Amino acid sequence: MKSCNIDLIAHKDKLTIVRQDNKQKIFDPIRKKYLVLQPEEFVRQLFLLYLIDVKKYPPKFIRVEQGFQWNKLRKRADIIVYDKNLLPFLIVECKSHTVKLSDEVFSQAASYNMNFNLPFLAISNGKENYCCEINKENNSFHYLEEIPEYPDLR
Repeated sequence: MKSCNIDLIAHKDKLTIVRQDNKQKIFDPIRKKYLVLQPEEFVRQLFLLYLIDVKKYPPKFIRVEQGFQWNKLRKRADIIVYDKNLLPFLIVECKSHTVKLSDEVFSQAASYNMNFNLPFLAISNGKENYCCEINKENNSFHYLEEIPEYPDLR
């Protein structure tokens, strides 16, 4: 796998973390609420800041933990980004920084993408980041050095 040039940790100081009800919580700018700070949530919030601040993705076109059905099971996609025509184009699977990004993690994201059939897929554990463009016509993909620009992807 070829990694993306993303420094998510550079956005750490932009996170809003507070102590509420004896728990550390992190603010989610998409859902506009505080969530219990878990390692995977930390990575998801860093990735969201990157998409919004660096790549200039409009927050109103981003969905977090969007539910869907896969193999008769209820699943949730960590991040789905829609274009201005409300067509989804990027799915992001986030993992804790302690999880090594492997073919298994990539396969999980790819299997989720079978439900959405999106042209771009990314995985991140905060330290490692991978993004690929999926060619639906010949059922192949190639790794990208950057997350695609918004909105003119098609």
